[in-house]
Amino acid sequence: MHRRAALALAAALLAAAAGGSCSGRACPGQGADPGVSFDLSLLPATNPRPWEVTACVDGVCSRRALTEGEAAQVFVQHDGLGGQPVGVDLEVHDAAGVVVVDAHARVAPRQWAVNGEGCEPVVRRAWTAVDPSGSLTEQPL
Repeated sequence: MHRRAALALAAALLAAAAGGSCSGRACPGQGADPGVSFDLSLLPATNPRPWEVTACVDGVCSRRALTEGEAAQVFVQHDGLGGQPVGVDLEVHDAAGVVVVDAHARVAPRQWAVNGEGCEPVVRRAWTAVDPSGSLTEQPL
């Protein structure tokens, strides 16, 4: 009987180490945070970096510099996102201090299972992108 219990424990530990299971398949163990991503990659290269970026989601803000060679993306973590649309704001200044983007939009955070349907974690996320003219729009998941 002890051998069976040891085998069952070993199998459970193996399943946990593999990230659990969902729908009869192993789930990857990638984590995720709730919040909104801002993609600035379409801004013209004529705007010299570093950029000073302030991104806000429903009053929760993140401010950082994006230097040359860094991905042109900013993420604002917001643990209180629900299913209702929220306001997002983005302000970008170039290296000379010139305002390149001053944009506002509303986005509807959606349930997102980073490891696939039926796998944890499931968080509320929204994605936005800035077009070359500086307009901010919500993107599909």
